[in-house]
Amino acid sequence: MKYVRIYIVSWLVLVVGGFYLLNRYDFQSPRIKVEEASLVNSSMSPRAYLFLHPKCACSYASLTEFKNILPLMKGKALVKVFFTKPKGMSEETFKSDLWNEAQKIKGIQLMMDDGGEEHKKFGVTTSGEFILYNERGEKVFHGGLTPSRGHMGLSKGQIFIKEWFTGKKLARDIANVYGCGLEGKSNESRK
Repeated sequence: MKYVRIYIVSWLVLVVGGFYLLNRYDFQSPRIKVEEASLVNSSMSPRAYLFLHPKCACSYASLTEFKNILPLMKGKALVKVFFTKPKGMSEETFKSDLWNEAQKIKGIQLMMDDGGEEHKKFGVTTSGEFILYNERGEKVFHGGLTPSRGHMGLSKGQIFIKEWFTGKKLARDIANVYGCGLEGKSNESRK
């Protein structure tokens, strides 16, 4: 009986500890570098950029939430979605289900970031990072659109974007970004 109790207590400690570590990973975001930046060739309209890795499972949630806020941006901003193609990734691997889903979205410019040159210019490191520049080329938002890793739902980033595009010209803001690193060759893929 004594060994059964030890076994049950040990099992409970492992289960609770596992859930704690899983939850901690799920809500942890990498640090993002946010600095004062402006576009060299700014235009008279805002610019919105989303950066994704074609094989990151978390990117499905980011793309879904992006599609939810896209109607607010249509006609008001130049919108680009960059898919990073890490060095060594084949064309076949790059053209993922996520890429195919993004091709169906009307009103965006879909860009292949071959070798990651574009995301490096913007200081982006994580799939799901979203950057918004105002009409003067000033960065007003840099962050993510999801509430946690791979999860959909309302987030700080979405709230800021919705308020900004509906007339509340808020001060600069940031939000945590949840996703895979853009440099990886073999990130987790969603089946």
